[in-house]
Amino acid sequence: NYIEMAGTAAQNVTLNIWSGPIQFIANNTSGINLLSNVTCPDTLYLKTGYMQLNNFNVQSTAGKFKTQVVSPTPRMVTNGTGHLTLTGLNSFATATFPVTPTINSISSVILKNNDPSANTFNVRVERGNNPFGIYNTGLTINRTWIINDATNIGAFQADLTFLYPDTARNVFCNRAGPMQLGHFPVSAWSVDPVGILRTPLQGPGINTTDTTGVFAPASLDSAFVLGNEFSILTLNAGITLNYFKGNKQANSHVLNWSVNCTSNQAKFDIQRSNNGISFTTIGSITASYTRCLQPFDFADNNPQGGLNYYRIKITDIDGRVTYSTMILLQSKDFAAGTLALLPTLVIKPLAILYIDAAKAGPVQVNIMDANGRMVQAGKETVIAGQNQLTLNFEQLQPGVYYISAYGGSQKWSTVRFVKL
Repeated sequence: NYIEMAGTAAQNVTLNIWSGPIQFIANNTSGINLLSNVTCPDTLYLKTGYMQLNNFNVQSTAGKFKTQVVSPTPRMVTNGTGHLTLTGLNSFATATFPVTPTINSISSVILKNNDPSANTFNVRVERGNNPFGIYNTGLTINRTWIINDATNIGAFQADLTFLYPDTARNVFCNRAGPMQLGHFPVSAWSVDPVGILRTPLQGPGINTTDTTGVFAPASLDSAFVLGNEFSILTLNAGITLNYFKGNKQANSHVLNWSVNCTSNQAKFDIQRSNNGISFTTIGSITASYTRCLQPFDFADNNPQGGLNYYRIKITDIDGRVTYSTMILLQSKDFAAGTLALLPTLVIKPLAILYIDAAKAGPVQVNIMDANGRMVQAGKETVIAGQNQLTLNFEQLQPGVYYISAYGGSQKWSTVRFVKL
């Protein structure tokens, strides 16, 4: 009442549908190759070794499919389009699908059916992440589990436990880190359920991740992948700055900014300059997508004497670099005789000229082009101390210019700027 494949060399089987209480026993450590679809009316027993399905399917009843507990675990090698089908997996019943894409590993699925009407599931597993569209495959497990609910699980779900070896991960994937379940039900990847992270349990050579999955409509394959946080979806559309501002607090300059971050990771280099041209990085913050949802702050506890220009260099996960606008803060020990212009890259017609004056009085402000020709001149009145003068550069053509100021016995250093 049984057929046993127990050769010492690889064996082939062509066996369609048979009737009667006949068990099929796979007991060949050298492997069995399926050369036709096989439907077993009675027990399908994986005793040792493996069965390569190629492009054919093998079907059994959930209650009559079993594997012997030996090492290595007997397995179904889904090296083509073939899959393992188990019928009769009734509501709240659990079955293990011992599938693997290669003969040297195991990437099983343990499936608990939570639907009172669904009872038939097809399962296979592939190497890699398919279909195309995973955002960062370097952060994923190098497996795609294909599960088909052949009897329409509808709005219900199944509890899924994925087993995979230590080696089944891509280069940057943290196999001990939280995992998301990527789901491709019909035409696009999603994260299922949204916002849920699972931490794998690690064993000797095997990792397990428990999660909950929903399925495509009946008779359509659902592809599932596992990956670290924000590896599944294409979130990287750059980083935009909502605001960047600063203020003086005691002897420190405190900078505050907020971003709209659609990148999985962002780096913020805080840069400072005394002339608005040459900048030095004075601090760095690397933030995840989740951290980017909150505002940032940074304290410069040792500002330079006089003028301090600040900007943020923003680098996203792809290496794309953008810069914030500049802000200017004056330290408590502001140096007399300092002249500064903000911004030094003039796009709008107006810019702010900062002058520290030793005494009040009229000041001549001259603008020269790169060839030393006077292109704009005017008189301003300053008070003793710090002054902010608004200048209009609307008449200037794009190019490099130099601004200087003098009045009475006072003379200030020349400042270079660019009109765009």
